[in-house]
Amino acid sequence: MSLEQLTEKIIKDAETKKTSILSGARSYAEKKEKETQSLFISKRNDFEKNLTEKLSQNTEKIARHAEREVKLLIDKTKRDVLNNVFQESFETIEKSSDDLYQKILDSLFKDLPKNIDGFLLTKPERIEITKRTLEKNGITCPVKEDSSLGEGFIIQGKTFEYNGTFKKLLVEKEKNLEVEIAHILF
Repeated sequence: MSLEQLTEKIIKDAETKKTSILSGARSYAEKKEKETQSLFISKRNDFEKNLTEKLSQNTEKIARHAEREVKLLIDKTKRDVLNNVFQESFETIEKSSDDLYQKILDSLFKDLPKNIDGFLLTKPERIEITKRTLEKNGITCPVKEDSSLGEGFIIQGKTFEYNGTFKKLLVEKEKNLEVEIAHILF
């Protein structure tokens, strides 16, 4: 074999080897690309699944938290309403006309004994209407003024004291109704 033939054979073998190596490299690269693509899809699916689960859990937590917040807000509003009802009632009574004041006194005086062994205190502006209402209800009792009193009266007997101030009566009524109202509201 001549040098020329030998050179051609080496070049031909090199070409064949190069083609074989390139073909193997391409196959290996394609195989790795498919494996990488498959791994990427698997990881992306796992990530999306995990993200969906976390999102669902967080959505549930947020919903539960929001429900608790709304319940607390509703409970606070109910408490505010409960507290305001009695305060507004007291303010309405304080600003009441003589007719309404007399009706309230009538309802309170009907349960009192007819002869009181003491005296009744009321604020100066309400002395006359209080005297008329006592008389209308057949109750005999001296009436004295006490400018420190709010609306209503205090009866001071020899053996007892009855606080009939509207503020005190409303506070007692509120305490008596508190459980019942709370049961209805809450």
